[in-house]
Amino acid sequence: MGNFQSEVDAILANRKKVLEKVQEEGEKLEELRSVCNKIESLLDEYPEQEFKGKFTEYGQYRKILDDLLEANKKTERRLSRKTINIGVAGGARVGKSTLLQTLTGLTDNQIPSGSGAPVTAVRSQIFNQEAGATPFARIEFYDETDFIENRIKPLMKDHTGFATYLRKKNINSDVFSIKEFLAYPFDQKCDDNDPELEGKDEINIRLAKLLKIQKYYDSYKDSIGQGQKTVHDMSSLRQYVAYPEKEESEPHTYLTVRNVEIHCHFPSLDGVKIQLVDLPGFGEVGGVDEIQLQGLDSEIDHAIQLLHPDSSQTSYLGQSFTKITSSLEKIQKEVKGEDRSNLFTCLVNQKVGCEQLCEILKEDLVKSSSIFSQDIIFVTDVTNKAAADQMFHKVLERMTTALPKLDEAFRKTCVPKDRLNALRDMLERLEALATNEKKSFPTSTVSAMNDAAKLRSKVRETLEAASKDWNGEDRKEEFQCEVIKIFNELEEGVERMFFDKSGYADWEDFALNKGKDRGHPTYVWADECHRIRMKLLDSYGKLNNWYGERLGQLKERVAKALREGLIIYKDSELQGEASFKEMLEDLQQADYSMPNLEKSLKWMLDLKLDFLQQVYPAIYNNCELALLDPDNPRKLAAAPGVTMDEAPPVMQEMIQERARTINYNLKKAILESDFIDSYLTCALEHFRDIMLFSDIEKIDEDFVNFFVENKERIRLDGKNKARFEFVSKMHKLSKDAAGLVKQLEA
Repeated sequence: MGNFQSEVDAILANRKKVLEKVQEEGEKLEELRSVCNKIESLLDEYPEQEFKGKFTEYGQYRKILDDLLEANKKTERRLSRKTINIGVAGGARVGKSTLLQTLTGLTDNQIPSGSGAPVTAVRSQIFNQEAGATPFARIEFYDETDFIENRIKPLMKDHTGFATYLRKKNINSDVFSIKEFLAYPFDQKCDDNDPELEGKDEINIRLAKLLKIQKYYDSYKDSIGQGQKTVHDMSSLRQYVAYPEKEESEPHTYLTVRNVEIHCHFPSLDGVKIQLVDLPGFGEVGGVDEIQLQGLDSEIDHAIQLLHPDSSQTSYLGQSFTKITSSLEKIQKEVKGEDRSNLFTCLVNQKVGCEQLCEILKEDLVKSSSIFSQDIIFVTDVTNKAAADQMFHKVLERMTTALPKLDEAFRKTCVPKDRLNALRDMLERLEALATNEKKSFPTSTVSAMNDAAKLRSKVRETLEAASKDWNGEDRKEEFQCEVIKIFNELEEGVERMFFDKSGYADWEDFALNKGKDRGHPTYVWADECHRIRMKLLDSYGKLNNWYGERLGQLKERVAKALREGLIIYKDSELQGEASFKEMLEDLQQADYSMPNLEKSLKWMLDLKLDFLQQVYPAIYNNCELALLDPDNPRKLAAAPGVTMDEAPPVMQEMIQERARTINYNLKKAILESDFIDSYLTCALEHFRDIMLFSDIEKIDEDFVNFFVENKERIRLDGKNKARFEFVSKMHKLSKDAAGLVKQLEA
């Protein structure tokens, strides 16, 4: 069995690699769905009946997209599994539970078997554990809502005769609560003489089940809503997975169980990451139980269908074979052609005396079904462990060869070319329809070219004037005044040692008190140096505000020129950076492209200024106040023998002298620095280069396109303007959606 272990591990490893691609496609499909949702919302917001009439395929793309997303999620679940999953299905009393017991080593307490009535009531997932691991089970229960949806409603719907019965009894098939359901007056049997009731046998089967759910409610009600439960006593598992042997005296807990996971060691499959899915038998309600079919469709890599010949018949066709095979045909229908045969194995449970009938059955299977061939039909006595193991190993051999190919087949179903082509064609037709609608609105290319030229001229004049003003004497003189104002304020602060009230007196008290705590006033020298330095830097930091205001004024001049030239913004109440953001957002969502305008707007938005960050490195050395010898903190503060009362005046004089020197040097360094001026001048030139000179022909084309798209839009009345907006948005959304489909096709 070692080969199976390595081969299964290799299959799971390969799935993990393919999964990343499937998840990427899923993200793209979700993005596409988001755009399509906007298309539908737009059609609802602007109910243009004429437009909808022209787009006759409205709504069809939604069905295609939903199918693609469902296929993607299904494939993602398949590739995400940590085990290879084999479903074991079959009608009641064909030996399914016996086979599972043989393969897993479990007993009747975990996988009940029996003769006569069906035994298995709940789907179980049986996981192969490492040898020596302690077996356990994890049980998942329904809450009230799921109980109604999965246990009650399926019995009350999807059958014409039963719907008629419910109508005549004034019973609502849409159950809202268990309390409501328990009050429903079901009959033991329907009226055999009622000509309106079709399929009376089926009606009576459903009535019997519904009455049982009502009758035994007290025996299982406490399990509803339990969530999950882990069971270590495997001998107690039967009540959760099987019908009770004595209905009147045993709880019907199985009704509340959504799923059971059983973890145990499979004796002949050491180390193989495998899961067996035990599904309830066919034919319990309406032929094939839908829940079983869903399990087969979404949870397994391979299905083993068990059949059991009846010695009283000469052909198997009398045992509802057609119904069973037609149900199997629905499983994983995405896989086509020869690959479908790799999804199934047929196992005929041979019993003594039926050898000849088994051979007839094999022939019937091949003749009557497109999914079975001689090489995938096994005849085995499932009670014989050696024979059952041998058969199962042959199934595994088929699977390990076929699964990589099957995984690729599922992978292709995520983005089938025919469905993507159909989706793209519809979206492109929608885009073309919106384009033609837009052409119905009058535009003038000549007028647009003139307007574009005017805008370029206006922006150029604004930038040149702004650059001239920025470098002009008035601005420099204003800046000098601001610096000198800060310098003078600092000079006054130095005299007061930056205390607000009585200046030196407050500082002396502060230094004495703090110094006494430390043993001598001179010990506060370093702290005071830092405090004074920060006062100086904070004051000159006010230049940030000055530059910020002027930078804002500069941006507003450029924004105003653009607003006046780009006519759709002429009435905008936004100013400065907010105005740039509005234009940029509109450009990024527009049907047309103006890359140079977009690039220049981004540049202007990113243009920031922090005076201290730019100037501080150049003036840092002028702010150094730590003049004391670190080994003798009183060395420069006072002469030897200075008293405690004499120390503060000495320190004050030294600090004030140094602070005045620093203040003077800061003023000089700032006034002599031209870094900020050069920075902003270059920024304006860069903006102008991008905006006006990077590619003049391209700029002209951009601006003409802009005006062709927008000039007449402003002159439309309310109704036509709304229609233009509707068509423009529809054009962009359909174009975006078609682009996403092309990415998926690639």
